[in-house]
Amino acid sequence: MRDALRRPRLLTRSDSMPKRVETCCFASGRRYAWEASSTDAPRGATMSTLQSLGWSEAVESATPRGRSRRTRSESRPLRGRFALVTGAARGVGRGIALCLGEAGATVYLTDRASHLSNEHTPGPFVEDTADQVSARGGMGIPARVDPTDDSQLEALFAGIATESGGLDIVVFNVHAQSGVPREHGPFWTLPPSLWDDLFIAGVRSQLVTARLALPLVFGREGALLVFTSTLDPDAPVLAENAYYDLAMATINRFVRALGHELADQGITVLGLCPGTPSPAEVLDPRHPPHGESIEYTGRAVVALACDEHVQRKTGRVLRVSDLATEYDFTDLDGTRPAPSAFTTTR
Repeated sequence: MRDALRRPRLLTRSDSMPKRVETCCFASGRRYAWEASSTDAPRGATMSTLQSLGWSEAVESATPRGRSRRTRSESRPLRGRFALVTGAARGVGRGIALCLGEAGATVYLTDRASHLSNEHTPGPFVEDTADQVSARGGMGIPARVDPTDDSQLEALFAGIATESGGLDIVVFNVHAQSGVPREHGPFWTLPPSLWDDLFIAGVRSQLVTARLALPLVFGREGALLVFTSTLDPDAPVLAENAYYDLAMATINRFVRALGHELADQGITVLGLCPGTPSPAEVLDPRHPPHGESIEYTGRAVVALACDEHVQRKTGRVLRVSDLATEYDFTDLDGTRPAPSAFTTTR
């Protein structure tokens, strides 16, 4: 296998991604990649596998120029804490990452949408969000990760463990590629392939990510796990799509189960339900003309992370609008948008 592969090289934003390149992980500025020559590289190869082959690490400093670590303060209440936000290139995940950065956290951000991707994906990209996290006072560390590829997830967490030693906040915001389903109707009219998308790219990736994240969370004081979800007890079927309803119910039940199992570990597990995003945030004609910003949800996550008694809420699925009232924060325009009849995950 070693003869079939070239040594990895650092991929910069200006590089065009070569054909048949797999990014194993680039965390805290370290980007691990391999390029196939005559045969494809093994998809199961992780960072530890590559290192065992004697490959060197391609290193790029992740510390923004002129920035140094500072002690925690009122203006940066999360200074010194490490967070991971999945699905952070756009939408709610982006808003959460930005607010965590503004609060001073070091934020690892993952997404498929990347400047290094060979897919024709429209921006914004995960690197763009990371730059804004750093500009706001935190430290943004981007990683292009396919959440359906277990080997890439394993490599991601191996890199984080090496760089930071652990995680204090993990936000699970990876859902189906299409986000809220665009197909609606009775169950018998919808193709089963919708469930494959919702389960593999959404539910399963959340479970695998949580399983890999937990070893980095154990022993961290005030550790917080947040799963973005949807909750509307008055709706017979969420988004008029039984598959989507089932996927969100699975996430919500997992929050309850994991919260129960981790209660003795001092780890808080919560589901968080944003309201309807404004069209400026998510361009979808099905959304009403007025909505909330993506940073409204981000402010909710920061408030939860700063609450010394947050574990009292563990296992619950909460609305952003309710938390705004409880913690006395507003949206960017100074208002508190009312909870919508249908809440979205992206």
